[in-house]
Amino acid sequence: MDGSFVVLDFKSDPSAVYAEQVGGGGLLIEDTEQITIYETVLDHVQASALSVEDSRVWLEARLNQLD
Repeated sequence: MDGSFVVLDFKSDPSAVYAEQVGGGGLLIEDTEQITIYETVLDHVQASALSVEDSRVWLEARLNQLD
């Protein structure tokens, strides 16, 4: 799994994933097992991300290092 992706959730239709492909273009994934894998990856990324406030503090610290 390389590149960016977005999980597409719909109210009245099954979810899908749009995945960017190396070299351009994209792939629409509708297989429920593969979608579950992408949703799990997204859950892990969200769980390890900084909060909005912690992100602001981190960015300010990096900017201050440039001065």
